[in-house]
Amino acid sequence: MDTSGAAGTTPVETWLQRVHEVRRREADYLKMYDLAQRGLAEHPESMELQYQALLALARAGATNRAQARLADLVAKGRIAALAGGSLSNEFAALSARLFKDRAVEAAAAEQRALLAQSAAAYETVFQNGNPSYYPAINAASMWFLAGDAARSKAMAAEALRLARAETENYWSLATEGEALVLLDDTMGAVATLRRAASLPAAGQDEIAATRKQMRWLSNAKGLGRELIDALGEPVVACFLPDRAAAAPRFDGSDAARISLERELDRVLPRAEGAAVYVTLLDPLDICLAEALIARKARLNLVQPASEEACLEWVSAKGAKWADAYRRCLDGKNSVSVVTEAGAADELTSLTLCLEQKMGLTLLRAEALDAPAQRIAIDARGDAIAFTPAPLVARKRSRADMAPPDPPPPIRVKRALVFGDVKGFSTLAERDMQGFLDHVIGGFGDALEPFGAAVEYAETAGDGIYLVVSGVGTAARCCLALQETMRPERLKRVGLPSVQGLRIGAHVGPVSRGYDRVTKREKFFGTEIIRTARIEPVTEVGAIYVTEQFAATLYCEAGGEFRCEYVGIQPMAKGYGACRMYSLRRSRPGE
Repeated sequence: MDTSGAAGTTPVETWLQRVHEVRRREADYLKMYDLAQRGLAEHPESMELQYQALLALARAGATNRAQARLADLVAKGRIAALAGGSLSNEFAALSARLFKDRAVEAAAAEQRALLAQSAAAYETVFQNGNPSYYPAINAASMWFLAGDAARSKAMAAEALRLARAETENYWSLATEGEALVLLDDTMGAVATLRRAASLPAAGQDEIAATRKQMRWLSNAKGLGRELIDALGEPVVACFLPDRAAAAPRFDGSDAARISLERELDRVLPRAEGAAVYVTLLDPLDICLAEALIARKARLNLVQPASEEACLEWVSAKGAKWADAYRRCLDGKNSVSVVTEAGAADELTSLTLCLEQKMGLTLLRAEALDAPAQRIAIDARGDAIAFTPAPLVARKRSRADMAPPDPPPPIRVKRALVFGDVKGFSTLAERDMQGFLDHVIGGFGDALEPFGAAVEYAETAGDGIYLVVSGVGTAARCCLALQETMRPERLKRVGLPSVQGLRIGAHVGPVSRGYDRVTKREKFFGTEIIRTARIEPVTEVGAIYVTEQFAATLYCEAGGEFRCEYVGIQPMAKGYGACRMYSLRRSRPGE
């Protein structure tokens, strides 16, 4: 491949090295995708970077988006141009993998057919250009799950032979273990998988992928947890100090730090490489973050306000804490901010910060096939106590999440939705009444069941704007609005030129006030402006949501929805860029 870079660009091989490093060490598929996209901005011709971007989407669970992007490459002839080389085989295997991923979420009636498609595709890769253990073992597992035991055992035996013929490495051992499972040697598989996980080169990405496969096979074969436990468990946790009580009672003394570190070693004995979510506001947070960084944990910050606002809050506690705060920022793995406006101690932002911290923890745990922990902190002078407990996604009512709204002028948490109809400008004057009756009227019908949860609704021409009391309810509103825009319905009511609806959604603290022109209470603030800048960059027919919305939704509504990663997207009118996700329903029946 051509790895040279034009003046001012980074060579392709450097981008690929960065992507591989994030994948191997962190298994952070969103960061992996973002890096690949940055590389493609400089080298749009690189099919190696295209492959890494697609693989990151697939591993992040963005199956629909990965399939659409792969189909686009096929339609443009870019896959065919690879002319059967090794990269062509990689794309073919990725296509087979996407059939498998679709099967995971499919209804039972469709699942077996998708598994058989995946198995046949993997076997074709094996027979036609890549006779290695990778397509062989995947074909074997998919045939087993599709119900063809004979073909499964034949491919498993072939994969086992090829894996044992190679110099021992993580994937050769993982393949050997998987083949032994399919050949009914569970004890041999456990020993082999344990050996694979103990290799120094075994990264979180590799182990997470194997754990997911072993979980599926274990469930299908009626086995216990022995195969999964043999691989070890990635650590994913969030720390939840009581902001009202913990900060004033933590004195920052040497005795308090020793107590904190002793408790940390007790609840996180394997802190190195752990994905840990923390809010950095008080001396307690800072000492905890410093201890996590020293133990080589991956520190992910979830902050209630901008860096400047949080630094101002910390600085009020003393210069040494401000300096320590800056050092922690240097050692972070990632940072997510609830709102760029407002003070660090605003109650609404702190509530959202808590929800988003838990939601991001759950999303990360899902990506790594690991349990999520919530670790409550109690600080009393120089005595620190950590209490770990499982963190589980579950459906929650709005009443579970926050106390009643305070009176104005205090900002309140709300979900915000903007929509716009593509094709409105092509309508003739004679079509306007039909548009009002059937499109805008259809929106009204779709929102009717949500009642008072839609606290504010407004239309203007082809646009719609909603303020909704709960994030889960807002997601359901978005999906209901999209349902009204089915092409067959639009054609039936005489509006075939209307192409579809694009929707952007966000959650954040907003203010309330009385509008003396409309004589209605309205909502206002920078988070509403931010949401309005998302809809114009959304694909027609899609619902784009911010990472804040996705994390809060996962915390509030459990597994009812899926948010597939889209990437770091620029917002309209130069309003900056942010991580965005495409919202859809989760698997059928949930």
